[in-house]
Amino acid sequence: MVQQRLLKMRKRVKLSDFEKHEVSPFSAKIKKRNKQVVSKRMGEAYNTFTGELMSDNVSLVISKAMDKSEFVKMFTSNIDLFFDISESEIKMFFYLISNMEINTGRARFNIHDCRKVTGYSKVSIYRALGMLCSDNFVARTLMTQYYWVNPSIAFNGSRMSIKAQ
Repeated sequence: MVQQRLLKMRKRVKLSDFEKHEVSPFSAKIKKRNKQVVSKRMGEAYNTFTGELMSDNVSLVISKAMDKSEFVKMFTSNIDLFFDISESEIKMFFYLISNMEINTGRARFNIHDCRKVTGYSKVSIYRALGMLCSDNFVARTLMTQYYWVNPSIAFNGSRMSIKAQ
């Protein structure tokens, strides 16, 4: 119902109505923080005049500006999977990945919030979640408020840090 109203309200436009750009018109709002990265342990440091050992633990430390914005990685090898699922499944999947915990592969699910965000009924939401489970996009957890997201499709963080749970 909500979706039908939105479609009626949107003005139809043609692609030719839009300007062409030589460079990207999009600017990323990057949140930066500095992070010190230990590049490698170099060994010991001696005083060049006295030969005295000054430190036995010398490392090369590099300070890098890091982007601390939240993100989710989508893997291109599985993008074609989205052509085989319904619009409601896609919307539910994006709802879940927008609520993923970092480095766990687990997404928080709240039926009331999901209804507000998607505009779907409870029946439609649970039907779409069932289909996502059957297509191996997500899996149920022991807790009703969480779902596992298939890390070969989308992940936020380092997949190397997934712990067996």
